[in-house]
Amino acid sequence: MEEQKEIEKCEPISSIEKHDEKQVKECISSLPRNVIREYSVSFSPFWKEMIGQYYLILHYVIIILGCFVFFFSNNIFYLSALLNMIILDCMSIVFIHDCPLTNLEKKYLNTSLVETRQTSLKDLGIVYECNHEYEKQLELLINLWSFISLKILFLILMNMMNVKLYPN
Repeated sequence: MEEQKEIEKCEPISSIEKHDEKQVKECISSLPRNVIREYSVSFSPFWKEMIGQYYLILHYVIIILGCFVFFFSNNIFYLSALLNMIILDCMSIVFIHDCPLTNLEKKYLNTSLVETRQTSLKDLGIVYECNHEYEKQLELLINLWSFISLKILFLILMNMMNVKLYPN
């Protein structure tokens, strides 16, 4: 009964103006202990790592499948879809100065695929003049966009000339 009075004494978090951190922590700490809270507290250090690994794997899967479509598909619609994905990523880099997946990787893992690529390029002696990651990412995506556009134009030209890419 005493715990119930403690809980009722806390205001709903939505009614706290400016979400005062101290009040929120007091309300959370006044909640009764249960099995779910115990497991949540014990697993919390691993959640951040797991979520970061998820975003890293998602980044790798998008890159690998995009390369697979680029190298092994001659379907103009698939290549156009890939081109649209790259355009959307370029727009997000322009607007938020970073790739959204890279931001999430940095948030959860404190490193990203871009930083890993940058250090491996430095080890090979390839160094960019600028220190802005978004410029490097934009340069890479513009090169990819150019290659995909060139392949689409080549396929359209071959189709216009009635050149069969797959002889029967």
